[in-house]
Amino acid sequence: MNDLWNADEDIRSLKFLILFGIRGVAAYAYHASRLGYTDIDVNKFFYKALFAIGMTDWGMDELLPIVMETGEASLKCMALLDKANRHFHETA
Repeated sequence: MNDLWNADEDIRSLKFLILFGIRGVAAYAYHASRLGYTDIDVNKFFYKALFAIGMTDWGMDELLPIVMETGEASLKCMALLDKANRHFHETA
């Protein structure tokens, strides 16, 4: 955490975008999984994102694509949760 807090401001900002982004994705993924729906690509992305946050020698060129992937994972997970909710209400 010390490395994260003391990193260059731009790097710190990108890493926090990833961190707070996966926090939201995790909430969607959890709710979808409780309804029986998971996505292996979203689950793999959590590892990739956490790895990126921990890298002390990565710059903007490496982190910015991960930030964009965080948004993509979020959209994919929201669609998964929507599918899970629709299925749940159709069968209830």
